[in-house]
Amino acid sequence: MQSIRLTILGFHALLLGLLHLWGCAPSHVIHYREAVSRDCTTVAFTRNTNAYRYRSQVGGEHISTVQVLGFKGDVFRIQLTSHGDPVMFNIVGDGIRTVDTGRQHEKEAFVVVEASETIYDIELSAHPYGEFELKIEPAFIQQQ
Repeated sequence: MQSIRLTILGFHALLLGLLHLWGCAPSHVIHYREAVSRDCTTVAFTRNTNAYRYRSQVGGEHISTVQVLGFKGDVFRIQLTSHGDPVMFNIVGDGIRTVDTGRQHEKEAFVVVEASETIYDIELSAHPYGEFELKIEPAFIQQQ
């Protein structure tokens, strides 16, 4: 009976490992809401520490917001790639510090969470219209 339980546990562990390799890891998205000209996605990295990718379009009055749940000491690298017209992003929130990457030609930023916990916003907009891919990933910043 003991060996059957161990075999079943081993099978479950193998299955979960394979699902993770195939990209079927738990979702980052913990909440999504959509309004007339706004959509907001809330993500967390507590269940999945891989990079979160979000591809969409914005323009005119439409604005997309990605909210990120973070805890003290977390560091996130945020990269924006525009497809077509330029897409702009703005990072706002309490209890965070943004770090300049020194790369003016790239749309990239690092966010360091300084509060015990916070949710900060990444607001995406374009005029007149733009498609984009946003990548958010846990990162590490070396101290000078």
